[in-house]
Formats: sequence, structure tokens, C-alpha cells
Amino acid sequence: MTKQTYAEPGLYDIAFSYRDYDREAEVLERCFEAINQTQLTSVFELACGPARHLLPFVVRDIHCQGLDLSSDMCRYAETLIEPAKVLEGDMREFELGRQYDLVLLLINSVSHLLEERDLTTHLRSVRRHLTTNGLYLIEATRDGTDEPPGESQWRNERDSDYVDLTWSWTESTNTVTLNGMYQNREVQFSETFPMRRWSTEELIKFANAAGLTLVGCTGDFSADGAELVRECRQLPNPTTMHPCLFFAPT
Repeated sequence: MTKQTYAEPGLYDIAFSYRDYDREAEVLERCFEAINQTQLTSVFELACGPARHLLPFVVRDIHCQGLDLSSDMCRYAETLIEPAKVLEGDMREFELGRQYDLVLLLINSVSHLLEERDLTTHLRSVRRHLTTNGLYLIEATRDGTDEPPGESQWRNERDSDYVDLTWSWTESTNTVTLNGMYQNREVQFSETFPMRRWSTEELIKFANAAGLTLVGCTGDFSADGAELVRECRQLPNPTTMHPCLFFAPT
């Protein structure tokens, strides 16, 4: 796992503040209800970072829990989503002692699973933690089969704090270059770390082997996201890359 990128949770939080967490949580809940025809009662987010996606669910009294490998990120996240808990742990192998209606792996965090055995162990752990009508969502922002090298640059501000960030990628790496100010402290670093670009077809294959079946997908978290969810047999090509993939226990 990378060090500085996730050891600066305040700056990381600002960097990704362009996401509309309230709206995305609403769309996730609508997607869950559209697929399952039942009410959402619990959410568990893996590799949750600052856990901003959990906060709207916490506010609505839905039981929530997060898990992240970074101790710095866990401490930061717990201050945001009290009384929900964020556990420090590995998303490959974990045991929480309960099951959840909705398990989330967002913002292409699946790319941190580098080997087939990592993905397999992760998916089996997820399967154990899903309720009978549970859903597991993978947001895989890019298909690894033909993604050319590229980069994104953006700036976000919050009060007197700011982040200027360049996120670049190749077939097997990500590079984060950050210049920022957080609580009157200047931070600058650049680091490169390995990533794996899983294709949709690969994700479906390994999910099936772990006891999970693809039951829906949608292109993004747009306002009408729930209406875009379709049973896979209705899709013209279920192995085409859809950023958001919904799996259910077989």
C-alpha cells in the first residue's frame, strides 16, 4: 500500500470533494431498492478512505461500518461519521461478525488488488458478509484491457486549505503528485505505486467463482442512476465495461 497519499487524510478528503456524496448515496440506495425491492438497512464500505460515502447513510440512521488499511485514514474517518466505526484492516481478508445489505468498493479501489489470489480472497470475504438479499457494488472506473496511459489534473479548496493534484496512470501503475496546504502546513510529494486494471469480464469470472452473480450495472452515479440499472440478461453485452457492477449471492 502507498504511504504518503493515504497518510494525509485531510488532503485526500479535499482532493476528492468534487464528488457529490449525498446524491451518490441516494442513487446507491435507489439502485439497491430497484434491484431488491426491499429497504436498505446496513452499509459496509471497503477501502473507505475518509468514509464520505457513508456519512449520508449514517445521517439517515442506516447502520454503517467502514474498513481501511491506513490507520491515519481510519482515525480521520471516525471523526466524520460518528457513531459509526471504521476498522483498520485488509480488504482481502476480514471478519466483522455480521452481514450487510450493501457492501461498497468505490473509486476504482479494486485496482489495489494486484493478483488473482488477492481478488479471489477479497470476493470470498465479501460473500461471507452479505445478507441473503445483499448486494456488492464495485465501481471500477476504467477497463484494464485497453486503457492508454493518461493523467488528470485538478484543484480543490476548502476554506484556506487546498490541493493541486495530478493523477497519472499506465497499464500497471498510478502516480500521484500533490501540492497542498492543510491546517497551515505545506505538503508536497510525488509517489508511484502498482495497480491492476481488471476488466469487467475478469471481475465477473472471479465473482462467479466466489459465489457472486452479476445482477445489475449502471454507467455512473448520475441522477437517474437507478433507472439505468438493468438485469444483466437485458443488457446487449454484459461483459462491456460498466463502471458500476452489482453482484448478489448466488
